[in-house]
Amino acid sequence: METVNITAQITDKSQMDALKAFLKALKIKFEIEKKEEKPYNPEFFQ
Repeated sequence: METVNITAQITDKSQMDALKAFLKALKIKFEIEKKEEKPYNPEFFQ
């Protein structure tokens, strides 16, 4: 088994649903980790 990390820039729920359906159709096990993007580094502005 090989692990591959993919970053997907999803703009709405339908894209996430389509991505999940695609991976399931290929019988690829996956997990979703949501990251909150911060527009700037807070330490920079202190």
